[in-house]
Amino acid sequence: MRRIDLKVWAVNLDCTSVDLRLLSTSERVRASRLKRPQDRKRSLEAYCAIRRIIALQLGGEPRCLEFDTTIVGKPFLTRPVQNLRFNLSHSGRHGLIAVAIDRSVGVDIEIRRPMSDLLGVALQIATPREAKRLKQLPTSQVHSTFFDL
Repeated sequence: MRRIDLKVWAVNLDCTSVDLRLLSTSERVRASRLKRPQDRKRSLEAYCAIRRIIALQLGGEPRCLEFDTTIVGKPFLTRPVQNLRFNLSHSGRHGLIAVAIDRSVGVDIEIRRPMSDLLGVALQIATPREAKRLKQLPTSQVHSTFFDL
């Protein structure tokens, strides 16, 4: 059986420190586009956290890492060239970071909050099986089931 190297970190973005020296210009620009100051700060904290975690895994310096994104927006490490894959998701003060070796990895975290068109959003991102399940539920159960999925 093949061993899967996967590590996942939960990060409280209100308890981490922002060190702008670690971040690229594009990371700072992306965060600056957010409307709310708290969201901008948390986004910068998330970028710092992913850099620190990847640098720890590689034994390098966080500010020396270089990233790019795929056509669909998935980030990847361009320097140093490694077989390391990662993903970052954050919502509110909660961050989730996954790092894997030799395989793609994805994480998602969302705080439970009211959404005006929850079923419409859910049907855009759900698998066909999940979408069918959500459509069959009574309206009162869609919200909690969506966030559980």
